[in-house]
Amino acid sequence: MNSALVTSPAELLARLPITTFMKSGTLRLANDRLTFTTDNGEVEFDAPLSEFHSVSLAATGIHLWHINRCLKFAFRGENRHFAATWIATLKPIIGMPPVGLRVAAPWPKWAWSLALIGITLLLVAAIAALTTLNS
Repeated sequence: MNSALVTSPAELLARLPITTFMKSGTLRLANDRLTFTTDNGEVEFDAPLSEFHSVSLAATGIHLWHINRCLKFAFRGENRHFAATWIATLKPIIGMPPVGLRVAAPWPKWAWSLALIGITLLLVAAIAALTTLNS
């Protein structure tokens, strides 16, 4: 099967969703292969679709599993449009997860917001405690 060409600008996120660790580039589907090439021309991956499974919508874009590794993508510009396009394109053509592999669902937006509030409160408490100790 010759896959329809789908291309969009994307950010490949690292384990920590911090801008410093993101790689900007292009996510491309063509000829039954999925490729991510960074803006400086480095190919992060180029693999057949048969190696991918379990795509899902995430707060910032999509999560896509390549064998046993979860690739997280955020999209610039029309974020929801690109994410929806990739989900609609990939779901019918990628496989099932390997037997025994647990595929975790992405955190919803409310969980990210709650985590951010919690971290902020911890930092404020730590600063207050240090200020009190130094007084």
